[in-house]
Amino acid sequence: MKVEKISLKDVEFGENNIRLVVGEEEIHALKRSMIRIGLIQPITVKKVGDKYEVIAGHRRTQAAKELNWSYIDAIVKDEEPQKEAEICLTENLTRMELSPMEISARIEQLSGEKKYTLEEIAQMCNHSKEWVRRYWAITQWPAELQSAVHNRLLSIAAAENLAVIPDETYRNFLIRNAVESGATARTTAAWRQGYESMVPAEAAVELEGAASIGVSQPMIPQIPCMICGGVFRMDAVTHAPICVSCCNDLRNAQDRMQN
Repeated sequence: MKVEKISLKDVEFGENNIRLVVGEEEIHALKRSMIRIGLIQPITVKKVGDKYEVIAGHRRTQAAKELNWSYIDAIVKDEEPQKEAEICLTENLTRMELSPMEISARIEQLSGEKKYTLEEIAQMCNHSKEWVRRYWAITQWPAELQSAVHNRLLSIAAAENLAVIPDETYRNFLIRNAVESGATARTTAAWRQGYESMVPAEAAVELEGAASIGVSQPMIPQIPCMICGGVFRMDAVTHAPICVSCCNDLRNAQDRMQN
């Protein structure tokens, strides 16, 4: 594998940049490392006319440009588009900590724009088809949940339980509560079970005064109160129908009292 020294002014960022956001601190840390010990791993590029397009190594290239380097070590490849995508995805998965959202965005791009099947993508990243399908599903999640997972405030397993809740107001409340409390997948699974077991308003009127159905204690889920935020067993909370506006008014009043 031949490493060439190429001019940085001829290097351009290509479409294979897998990172959604590269933080300034992340680049600063990389720049400090490159100043101390140089570039350990060459970037990977392809020749496009008189220029080079980065296939893998976007962060290293950005850091080198910010350091005003004139040249950078690179491996110049002449690959088919599918091979380029495979190189980019594989290197990024093995060399750095990608957020689940960045992985899902790349899978969506490969399956959508580039027409790769989930089986082909699974082979690219050396994972199972189910692993690929799980990350691809993140692209269909609500934006608030995607943000929490992308910023590593929630695990994928914990977020999956909240993604299926259709009530936007209640789902966002649970997301906020999960982030603030560091909820695990087991906790959000209980919240999901609690939501799914809620009695519809119409049925609640008919069942008023009726004996509740007994459930063994280990199976009783817990769910946070929308007013105080405390977590209670489902048999310790009410299911009173409250509109979104009134719910927000109650929460705002509570916030004012606490402040």
